[in-house]
Amino acid sequence: MSCNLCGSELGNKLDFGQHPIANLLSNEKLQPVSKHSKALGRCKQCELIQLVDPLPPNLLYADYPTTSSWKPEPHINKLINNISALLTYEDQILDVGCNDGKFLSLLRDSGFVNLKGLEPTANTALTGQKDGFMVFNSFLTEETACSLLDQCGPFQLVTVRAVLEHIINLSDFGRALNTLIKDKGFLVVEVPDMNTMLAEHDYAIWEEHCNHFTTKTLSRFLSTHGFDIVRQYSSLFSGDILTVIAQKNKGTSGSSTIFNQKISAAENDFANYVSDFPYFKKRITSDLEEYLSHENSRRIVLYGVGGRSTSFINILDIGKFISFAIDDQIEKQNKFLPGSDIPIISGSDAASCITDNDLVLLGVNAENEDGLLEKRPWIRKLRYASILPPSAYLLSGWSVFNLQNSFNDRNISL
Repeated sequence: MSCNLCGSELGNKLDFGQHPIANLLSNEKLQPVSKHSKALGRCKQCELIQLVDPLPPNLLYADYPTTSSWKPEPHINKLINNISALLTYEDQILDVGCNDGKFLSLLRDSGFVNLKGLEPTANTALTGQKDGFMVFNSFLTEETACSLLDQCGPFQLVTVRAVLEHIINLSDFGRALNTLIKDKGFLVVEVPDMNTMLAEHDYAIWEEHCNHFTTKTLSRFLSTHGFDIVRQYSSLFSGDILTVIAQKNKGTSGSSTIFNQKISAAENDFANYVSDFPYFKKRITSDLEEYLSHENSRRIVLYGVGGRSTSFINILDIGKFISFAIDDQIEKQNKFLPGSDIPIISGSDAASCITDNDLVLLGVNAENEDGLLEKRPWIRKLRYASILPPSAYLLSGWSVFNLQNSFNDRNISL
């Protein structure tokens, strides 16, 4: 496979094996599921970390099983404040990958009036349309960009939030963005921070994320396609995310410099990330086996069913230790995790069947953990630990990497 960003050969690789699509929950136990290869590689030239054999977009995005409105975004007000400082309320904005229109609604509530969306999944695009937005049901390609330009004219701002990591053809996508945006107009990009994932040994690799950007590789993408970074910061959201505001320059390529935030040895840590995985997997497995071997131990349960937690369970092959899963999203209840057939129940139902000897694995993102513990106070009375970095409650398997973990310190010693 060639690199999604520069077309060069991929080098060092980490093969996780064959796994089902994490978001496609099963309706019944033992339902047959298709499995697909999941392996990471790093480009020898530009260092972009990416899936070696990504799944075709039409397989993942025909109809999307989850919507943006399900997920709290505590960082979003900061982004809207930044946008408000750059634009007038009449400036034309396009949200690429707008899902059900949640971000468009927030922009509308903030006073912006010239809003449009682009969304490839038919079901979520329809939701945005029903909410009063002009949402084009299409993938963004250079051809699509030319069509949008003819219909709408150029945009003062294009937002690409939780999208760029899903794109296989980055060259075509980058040219499309340059086509859509006025000279001196703005581009907002948000992507998961691979710097943090490498440093914290986050192995919750999701098949939808074709690209795993570091500060260096994101800067290269923007510079290649004619954008200069004007502001950047990190936020806690589904792990850590990088938010970049960039401005289109008049040339065909940009002069963006690599911004300094979070640049560290993590840029060169992929080799360690690869070599550490077998030992890490063994440590996590040992943690759970040791817990279940205790005389008073009863069950291990998972709280929070999402793409990250399901991927982690399948990659680490720990579903065999988990009795059931809990999720507060009604659309996920009474279904089964693909690959492991773990049944999913509601948090309200779980309270009546949990015992003092159960261990709860937190599968929610770190920004939501304290809210969950407040909502479900019975968890605090039990043994609990997180499986998703960055978290203050990580399983002790992460301790070998000198990361904070509270499973031993706050709950029980394994």
